[in-house]
Amino acid sequence: MTEDLVKWFKAEYSEQFGGIRCEEILAGDSQNQAKRCPILVAGVLQKVKDLLVENGFDLSGIEQ
Repeated sequence: MTEDLVKWFKAEYSEQFGGIRCEEILAGDSQNQAKRCPILVAGVLQKVKDLLVENGFDLSGIEQ
């Protein structure tokens, strides 16, 4: 699942932010942290949930 998450992250965010490393995502502007990181964290959280469900994990008891 980790490999799937990494592939997804690269496909989803690499072009949009110029790479997948923090310094690329922030593009030299520390104010981008407040703008971009919450979007990334929310997206990754949703993808992790999707991957877990796809791999047979029951998330019904977990707060959404």
